[in-house]
Amino acid sequence: MSTRPTDWVVLRNRLPRLTSRNQRQVAEMLELMAPELGFRTVRGLSDRVIFREFFPIGLTAFDPLDEAQLGLKINMAHMMASAEVRDLVREIALLPLAESLDFESRVNLIVSELRLPRATVLQETAAAKSSVTAKVEPD
Repeated sequence: MSTRPTDWVVLRNRLPRLTSRNQRQVAEMLELMAPELGFRTVRGLSDRVIFREFFPIGLTAFDPLDEAQLGLKINMAHMMASAEVRDLVREIALLPLAESLDFESRVNLIVSELRLPRATVLQETAAAKSSVTAKVEPD
């Protein structure tokens, strides 16, 4: 649990590349409703085929673009998807704005604020459980 007040963010997902009249009307209505209902709006993610390609292999646009892991050559679509997600995270202000901190320090700051266990603790717990399981399994 965080001590900060809830920051409600509304975004539309899987946006088409060409803006329609309906899309503009929905965006305008959300902007009108936002102050009254206490939320803010940000632009959502585009409808990109690459996001659907990542999902079956357990990846997201946050994962490093590694050709061996992806099983295909990295192209502009991969880079654009990663940039779009990075921009969304920046616009939502999900990560602290302290530019002087490196990425790991910013993540650790968020984890400490949310009072979540550090990843190393989770890894150690998983390792301990697997060693106990290995001892219990019959030969």
